[in-house]
Amino acid sequence: MEVQDVMTLIGKPKIEVIEWMQRDGLLSREMWCHQHEHAIAMRLRRDAGRNDNYAWRCGTCRRRRSIREGSFFELFRRIELGHLLALLVFWSLEVKQVTSSRLLGVSKRSVLEVYNHLSSICSDDLDRRPLIPFGGPVSILQIDESKFCGKRKYNRGRLPRRDNWVFGIVDTSYSPARGYFQVVQRRNRATLLPIIRRSILPGSVVHSDDWGAYTRLQALEPNVAEHQVVVHRYNFVEPLTGAHTQHIEACWSRLKLKIKERKGVCHFLLQDFLNEQAWRDWRGNGNVFTSFKQLLLERFQV
Repeated sequence: MEVQDVMTLIGKPKIEVIEWMQRDGLLSREMWCHQHEHAIAMRLRRDAGRNDNYAWRCGTCRRRRSIREGSFFELFRRIELGHLLALLVFWSLEVKQVTSSRLLGVSKRSVLEVYNHLSSICSDDLDRRPLIPFGGPVSILQIDESKFCGKRKYNRGRLPRRDNWVFGIVDTSYSPARGYFQVVQRRNRATLLPIIRRSILPGSVVHSDDWGAYTRLQALEPNVAEHQVVVHRYNFVEPLTGAHTQHIEACWSRLKLKIKERKGVCHFLLQDFLNEQAWRDWRGNGNVFTSFKQLLLERFQV
C-alpha cells in the first residue's frame, strides 16, 4: 500500500509531498533556531527561492534552514522531493535506471548516483548487522566461485575490462536460496577457508564441486559437519549422495542477469551490488520499500 501511496503523490503540490514525508518521519516535523539565548521554534514557510518552495524560518532573526536538513534527501538537493521519493520506490522495485530517468525526467547520471548511494546504504547496514554466520545443524549450504565480467568506468576508455571472482555461500533451506557473496582476489585455499570459517555455524552440511581449495574441507573446518562433493565432469547431481550445487548456480544466473540488465557494474561497485542483493533477500521482508524506509529512519533520525 505504501508504494501506491507514494506514487499518487507524484505531480501533486509540493506541500502535500512534504506533509506526507513528515508524517512518515522522513522529514523533520519541527526545527529550532539556536541563534538566541533560548531556542526558538521555526515555522514552515513558502520560499520561492528554494527548489522545494518551502523552508524553515525563524520569526525573530529570519534565519532559514532547508526542510531536508538532517535527512537522506539532503544529499540530493537538486532533485525534487517527489522525484527523489519516486526513485526510492523505483529502486526498491528494481526498475531499470534508464526507465526511471525517462519516467521522471531526471538525468541518467543523477539516477545512477541515487541508486549507487542506496546500494551503499545496504552495504553499511550489513557491516553494522552482518548476515553471517548462518547455517547450522540440518542446514545444507552450497559453496562455489564464479567469474563476473567487469565494466569500464562510465563504459569508456581503452583499458581492458577487469574481471572479478566472487565466492558465495547459500542456504538451501530458503526458496530461492539466500546467501552471502564476497569479491575475492584468488580462489585458493588460503583465501576461501577463512571466509567459510567465519560464515557458517557449527553443524552445517556443505555441498561443493571438486575445486581443489575444498579438498579435506571437513577435516580443516570444525564448523563443517559433513562435506559432500559433486564432480561436474561426470554428474550434475552426485548419484550416491544427491549432492549438487544447483541452488548456488541459480543464484549466479540471477545475479549476472541483473548485472546484464544494468549494462554492467564497475569492479569497484561490485561488492556493493552483491551486498544490495543479499540485503534484499534477507531483509527485504517481502516489501523492500517499507523495509528500506525503516532503515533510513534508523540512519537519519530527523
